[in-house]
Amino acid sequence: MTELLQQAIAQIQQLPPDQQDAIATRFLAELQDEQKWETRFAATTDVNGIKWLRWYVRRSRQEKLFHLMRSSQHKNEIKCHTVRS
Repeated sequence: MTELLQQAIAQIQQLPPDQQDAIATRFLAELQDEQKWETRFAATTDVNGIKWLRWYVRRSRQEKLFHLMRSSQHKNEIKCHTVRS
């Protein structure tokens, strides 16, 4: 047990029983909620999720490259137009 948790428990022990129970109820509910989120997260990190992420990264890279190429082509068109004029 960490020192901080020991300090918290020592302070809680000084409270009346009904307040101790109220804090314990909130604490246990928080732990249970955290476990539920971990379970949900683990369920979403399946192969399909990884495939989707890879697809998204590839698509983002392709879009960046496309925009970069268009920007580069546009600059070249401007240069060619300027030289011809």
